[in-house]
Amino acid sequence: MSITADHILDALVAASTEKIWATEVPFRGSTTRIDFWTLEPTKSAGFRATSYEIKVSRQDFKRDSEEKQAGALRHSDRFIYVTPPGLLTKLDVPSWAGLFEWDGSTWRVVKRPPRLEKAAEPGWGLLVDILRNSGQCRRDIAILTLRIQMAERQARQNSGYHAYGYSPLSRLNQRFAYRALKDDRTLPTLKSRSGS
Repeated sequence: MSITADHILDALVAASTEKIWATEVPFRGSTTRIDFWTLEPTKSAGFRATSYEIKVSRQDFKRDSEEKQAGALRHSDRFIYVTPPGLLTKLDVPSWAGLFEWDGSTWRVVKRPPRLEKAAEPGWGLLVDILRNSGQCRRDIAILTLRIQMAERQARQNSGYHAYGYSPLSRLNQRFAYRALKDDRTLPTLKSRSGS
């Protein structure tokens, strides 16, 4: 089977279930788009942003440059080329990038990406660009589910229990916490522009 850019993109999406991600991301100040971009939505992960550029031919790779990827490099902690097996070697890849290979079933890390210093933290401009111009974007349901479960657990702990059973007031607090999280305007729902 010949690995296509769509195969690789599908694999990246499948591997990013706990991340915020977008495809075909435009960056301000750049005329190009990055194929896939992720953001790890936890402080413990440092809100790490990663840009992925898919290459399925050497000619396409040779046309790439640091200048062409300036927007992606400005808003990313890591930059990774993703290819079918054997297309590129570690020596082909610039010092600012990593190289992953996808063979249709498994990932292989050929070169680990170096940690980059973001020139700019992602801001409202980038968020608007992602929402308005991306091919697809999504905030995984698993992340929201986890936050709701954590809020429910916290509500149970904060509400207290009567000596002879469960407090009706604590039930009310749980419902309130759930609704507050569900209606929280700081958790945007990112919908696919392709309608899926």
